[in-house]
Amino acid sequence: MRIAIITPFYPPSIGGVETIAQDTAIELAKRGYSVHVLTTTHDSEWKKVADSGMSQEEGVIVHRLEFSWIKVGNATIMKELRQAMNKITPEIVHAHNLHPHLLQAIKWKKDFAYRIVAQLHHPIATGIDHLLARAIYPLTMRYMVRKQNKIDMFVAHTDLEREWLVEEGIDSQKIHIVNYPCVPSHLLNYTPKPTCKLEYPEKFVVLYVGRLAWRKGIHTLLEALRRVNIELDNVVAVIAGPRNERYYGLLHKLAYDLDLEGHVFFKRSLSDSEKYDYMGSCTVFSSPSIRDYTPITLIEAQALGTPVISTTVGSIPAIVKNRQTGLLVRPEDSEELAKAIKRVILDHRERNRLGANARQWIAENFLLESTVDKLERLYESIRFA
Repeated sequence: MRIAIITPFYPPSIGGVETIAQDTAIELAKRGYSVHVLTTTHDSEWKKVADSGMSQEEGVIVHRLEFSWIKVGNATIMKELRQAMNKITPEIVHAHNLHPHLLQAIKWKKDFAYRIVAQLHHPIATGIDHLLARAIYPLTMRYMVRKQNKIDMFVAHTDLEREWLVEEGIDSQKIHIVNYPCVPSHLLNYTPKPTCKLEYPEKFVVLYVGRLAWRKGIHTLLEALRRVNIELDNVVAVIAGPRNERYYGLLHKLAYDLDLEGHVFFKRSLSDSEKYDYMGSCTVFSSPSIRDYTPITLIEAQALGTPVISTTVGSIPAIVKNRQTGLLVRPEDSEELAKAIKRVILDHRERNRLGANARQWIAENFLLESTVDKLERLYESIRFA
């Protein structure tokens, strides 16, 4: 089976969609399928991360295409996408996000006779950051709903996304829930280096890894840390990830205003191994999102047996079992977040219980191999339909 996965961004760009697309592509290639990824040369901040051209990466053929100067938020038109599709002649086109490439795939379907899988990643729950993108979203969605007969299957991550698609007018029979995000099974057995213990000896470490943007709620974490430090002076926060420079500046000022010098440490993006070492050796992982859907870092931290603290937004309650694998609090509630952090830090038995439950929860529900098993069956079900 020839599979073309179209995604606006792909590693070394950092993000949840990138990780989902890459992990799925590699796992499908391991199973003997001819897998092509069509993507751009830039990341979601429109910084160049790779040269244009074709390369083979872990069994996947990656086509990095130049893009149009016309951009709406994170959406753009990939140049020479049709020519690349013509060379690949895919049987399955798996398109990520509600971006122009999905609409192009719909338009070209009759010419290429492929099947289309749409995975939209619930943009409403995630949040559409750019004003123009928010303005044209209803028109784009209505067009796709009218053309849904051209799409063979929609992949939803959770019941929340399924409900959203149905409310928008998508035929419920076309929607299939597939447990994304997910992690490869080997992560369950990963032995992390004691990075946090070496860098911050005799400290409790609260870790955040992800994009530094307002909707991720990192300012709430700093406010909570200040509350924690009133009682406990041996708690630090490590914050790592790609930065929105304006928001990063605001975080620095907030840390100064809250007198958190020596208690907050900012780091650039981490490699996968560095990320897992920090996650596996920290005291607790926190993702205090204001708007979000299913942050993959919460899956990764739980797989490593680390208790997590997050919020009740989006479908986070579907991937973190409150009081069983982690703790969930209201968004932008620094007092409640501080109480949760202190609860996990001060009770090592509670930490161990949450961490053990978290690892088992991921093993039973969010492993890449099981997810791709289901995706493989779905591909086959539409391939000759």
